[in-house]
Amino acid sequence: MHDSATYIVDSVHVFGTASTVFNTTDEVFCPQYIITEPSQYIKNGMALAMVVLMMIVLLFLKNHGYNLYRIIVNYRFAKKQYEETSSIPATGMLFMKIFTLLIVSIYFSLLLDLPEKYMITVPFAIFTAVFFAQNIFMRLTGFLCKTEEISGEIIFNRKYFFNIIGITVFPALLLSILYDSQQNRLFLSISGILLAITLATMQIRLMSVFTEAKVSYFFRFLYLCALEISPYFLLLIIFEYIG
Repeated sequence: MHDSATYIVDSVHVFGTASTVFNTTDEVFCPQYIITEPSQYIKNGMALAMVVLMMIVLLFLKNHGYNLYRIIVNYRFAKKQYEETSSIPATGMLFMKIFTLLIVSIYFSLLLDLPEKYMITVPFAIFTAVFFAQNIFMRLTGFLCKTEEISGEIIFNRKYFFNIIGITVFPALLLSILYDSQQNRLFLSISGILLAITLATMQIRLMSVFTEAKVSYFFRFLYLCALEISPYFLLLIIFEYIG
């Protein structure tokens, strides 16, 4: 009979470094996975970046919060803002976009347990590329189909709803970073629910734009498949590959 032994094989996994522990007794291997959270430096960096960007966004939009709220909840007001050029400063919207991309990147980094070397930076680059690719494709489609007005209004509404994601998800995501591993999943789940509600509300608004313009249901179906659903499948494939 062989003596019992324990072998530890280091590997990279989820929130930092993980070790796979093999307990062997009589050549029977029983793997146990020990998963660690991100280092405290990474967690502090995430929280600090989120808070600083949030403060910058509030600084630029402190006098425009009500108009932003009305654009989100009132389709007629949003349409008027689109036709007359929105009163919300472009610089503030730019920081909101960066803030939202950071929030979404942190959320998916934690949710999918990405290795530390891929955390934030890779998701940020991927989401940025997808967002701009969707807008470019929408403008190209509008030009080719002679529907520039509808395409412009779709892009306008998508921009505001996308940018508001950062503000809606921020509180729960910050708590998920600050709390330990036993509670952070709860706050991650809340963040996911808020994200899903915001995206669903955006789709309802976009359908209102199509209804106002009397766009066929076939075109709406093509739009949803090409620009709203397929990118998420592509993202899942990419994250599965790098994770």
